[in-house]
Amino acid sequence: MSEKLVQIFADLDCKEVVDLNHVAPHKLIENLLSTENEYILLTGALFDRFEGGILIFSDNDIQSLIESYLYFEEEILTNRCYKNGEYLHDGELSFSAACDGEIVNIEFRYYPQDETLGLVTTNVLITSDEYLWWWRSIARGIYTIADSFGLC
Repeated sequence: MSEKLVQIFADLDCKEVVDLNHVAPHKLIENLLSTENEYILLTGALFDRFEGGILIFSDNDIQSLIESYLYFEEEILTNRCYKNGEYLHDGELSFSAACDGEIVNIEFRYYPQDETLGLVTTNVLITSDEYLWWWRSIARGIYTIADSFGLC
């Protein structure tokens, strides 16, 4: 594993909207891998339930997060009830969320590859606004990484 890591810190109160439509995932991935950043560390809100955060791959996972955010931003702003899910790091982390209008129930399933912990499943209830802001904080982190390579 690479010793270099870039980090995305998630929070539940990021109201800032960033435009990821102009971030080319393939260029971002190319830049991350060329600087030996094979992994991204997800930390902060909701990821803090897992000691040390969650490592994801810089290639497929970052592209998946960008696509999910772009879809999800539109989905939550137009629908009060929705379902959303993500499958990261070859299945080491998956989460699914369902909103019934105001409350979002998120189920995280984490199975570290080193298998020391076994499968860890945890459920979290947050407001729909907090879930949107959590995704926006992840988008802000991706944007910041892209901007550091001059891609924004």
